[in-house]
Amino acid sequence: MPPLDRKALRVFFAGLVTLVATASHAQVPLSVDTIFHSPVLSGSIYVGDLFHFADGRVLASGLMELAPDPWNPKSLVLMDAHGEVISTVGGSSGSGRIIANGDKFFIGGGQFFRKWNTDLTLDWSYHNINPFISPQHGGRFHVYPDGKVITTGSMDLRSFTDTSILGYGYCLVRFDTNGYWDTTFTPRKCVSGFVSNVSELPDGRLQLSGRQDLFDGHAVGCILRVWPDGSLDTTFHTNFTGGASDYWYYQDGRFLAAGVFYNVAEYPGDTLHLLRLFPNGDIDTSFPNTLDFRSLQYYFESAAPLGGIFEFLPNVLVVTGNFSHVEGMEVGGIVAIDTNGTLLHDQYFMGTGCDTVETASGVYSRNLNNRMEQAPDGSYYIYGAYSGFDDGHAFYPDQPYITRLHGFNVGLPERPIASSAVLEVFPNPGGEQITVTWSEHEKFDLLITDVAGRVVLRILQLPPGRSVNVSGLSVGPYMITACYCDGKRVTSKWIKQ
Repeated sequence: MPPLDRKALRVFFAGLVTLVATASHAQVPLSVDTIFHSPVLSGSIYVGDLFHFADGRVLASGLMELAPDPWNPKSLVLMDAHGEVISTVGGSSGSGRIIANGDKFFIGGGQFFRKWNTDLTLDWSYHNINPFISPQHGGRFHVYPDGKVITTGSMDLRSFTDTSILGYGYCLVRFDTNGYWDTTFTPRKCVSGFVSNVSELPDGRLQLSGRQDLFDGHAVGCILRVWPDGSLDTTFHTNFTGGASDYWYYQDGRFLAAGVFYNVAEYPGDTLHLLRLFPNGDIDTSFPNTLDFRSLQYYFESAAPLGGIFEFLPNVLVVTGNFSHVEGMEVGGIVAIDTNGTLLHDQYFMGTGCDTVETASGVYSRNLNNRMEQAPDGSYYIYGAYSGFDDGHAFYPDQPYITRLHGFNVGLPERPIASSAVLEVFPNPGGEQITVTWSEHEKFDLLITDVAGRVVLRILQLPPGRSVNVSGLSVGPYMITACYCDGKRVTSKWIKQ
């Protein structure tokens, strides 16, 4: 008798649990939408980015294996709203970031980017292969509305006349609308490193991040800002090393930076992953900057474990990345926090998240090293490199690499069933913390809405006796609604004082 395949047994029993869970639970926000099935096979390298069409189609980039030919990886996969493959592109020419511009796409691949048509053919009216740029280290790029592109990395520039080398180590270069080096923009050079990330601030400045000692002749930290012409903004400065992959901004100009950071003077000897900074680049020590993000495989002392920050409810953020635990809790690459840095694992994403990926080269960590995204229909997509997802209700082994989660526009039936039971809110009026109990059910979903009917706080599967933090709400009246998956709901008025 052959030995038991433990992983096969685990997947088999997980499938049974999934069937039971799917049959017995109504659709609830942030639970797996089983109508969508990822076509990407476990064992692929990664999914790097997604683009969502208004009609529900999804374009994925990465290095992805598909049936029936897993030995021929695809860099672009266009699928319908159910995950059925429509068309693909092989190779690695479109494996990175996807940015739409008009009726075209700019898609990163290898160490550069190219311009594509919506039918996944290259736009050859654009100069996709530039002999005047020799990328030595790939970075990210930003597309302006007029079609100009600014890109980071480490590039050697060549003469237009004889393609001889003009200089080395340029880390910020702009391209015109035809794909040629834009000579009206002064290229900027880095010394002892490269810039790997770029994003545009609302005022037109660019926020860059990388591992460089000098930018345009100035000593800089790993996060820096430049003016639209590429010159350094000297009013902003950071004093630590590492790299940032994503940001989230407060209204007062402070911001969160996700990535991996070293040599932070305020926290000597610590490797940090989520920092809050003031508008001038100083560290805001009132934030829990030492939140411990870890992986069971390794500690990411030389890589960025956090991939993205996304606000999916007012003052509630989801952080994704290449980690398996936060503060000792198993979270599998995805965790929710409030804007003060409080972990909300007991309210959102209460499962073990992404499962590990086993490949011929070994075991990858649970990798959601990209942002969670919201589609036009209100649903959410997560993606990266993982073999299945546990949403807190069940484990779904058939949801690898790309998973669709229900948005907050589902979970309540169109005709809710009123409950005669009383919803108790204590204290009422209340202040920073309240306790909500519903005699008919132990666990239920809780919604708090303001006088305009907007949902200002939502907690899934609230357990009995658990206090609710409402410190982020303004003083005034609110409606508190408890919902259960059988359609029952009960509402009570509450006043914050």
